[in-house]
Amino acid sequence: MRASTALLAIPAWVWASSAAAQELPTTLGNFLREANPQERATIKDVAKRLYPDQREAIDDLIDNIEDEEKVQVDRSSFVEGWTGEGSIGGNYASGNTDEWNVSAALNIKRKGPRWEHRVEANVDFTDVDHQRTDERISAAYRVRRDFDKSPWFTFGALSYDHDRFQGIGNRYTESLGMGFELIDSDDDAEDDVDWDVYAGPAFRQTDFTDGSQINQIGVFIATDLKWEITDRLTLRQYAGTVLAKENKSFKSVTTLTNNLYGRLSARFDLTLETETDPPAGAEESDIYTRMSLVYDF
Repeated sequence: MRASTALLAIPAWVWASSAAAQELPTTLGNFLREANPQERATIKDVAKRLYPDQREAIDDLIDNIEDEEKVQVDRSSFVEGWTGEGSIGGNYASGNTDEWNVSAALNIKRKGPRWEHRVEANVDFTDVDHQRTDERISAAYRVRRDFDKSPWFTFGALSYDHDRFQGIGNRYTESLGMGFELIDSDDDAEDDVDWDVYAGPAFRQTDFTDGSQINQIGVFIATDLKWEITDRLTLRQYAGTVLAKENKSFKSVTTLTNNLYGRLSARFDLTLETETDPPAGAEESDIYTRMSLVYDF
């Protein structure tokens, strides 16, 4: 059964079920296993409205299914078990000015019972009257190791940044350290919030566009909050900083994602980036906004 078929079958399942019976149908597990994350959230919401006395049992069922999926990922080869999303946005205008911009992003992860691998990549380009006014490229890889029944975790990360108009030609950052789950929805399925904080030493190598170079040792601190406001609307807030003697940088990304249908969503991003000591001619802070379509896979 395909995930979309499972979602379309919900009305029939609802019609055939009696809310008064307050016993979960045996087919509920099949619907949840076949559904993608957005569809699973919808099925959970419908099931809890139909069976309010079984809310805890529904949460336990979802937790068990997710644990089974993690075990399957752990037993598969490294090239298997990846999930994620791709997004693209852009526009073109002509007349008094000839302007176009395009943005694209890819986020994939592989999550097992203990290890999580995450890869992210973003590109943004803008031309106005055949002059490049925005050129940003970033990529990152992060590995995380959870501990059994503990909110603590370890992490390691590698990242690359290119932002010509902020004066950064090429920047490489390596970090590792410890993190703590302030809020974990896996521990309380009634809670739709995940909130992590993490920190550790960082090593950074930067080639600026003015020809200067700097190698730094500093401290990396970050917080990552995800709030599923409804079964369709999700807010995510990331804030991270690298503190070093010569130069300090700060990045904040606020993302609001609204599921349109099935695997397709619309997203709004607001990004703030700050460098305390940028090259001559570059501003300390930049603010970017982006609208895009997102496809889950």
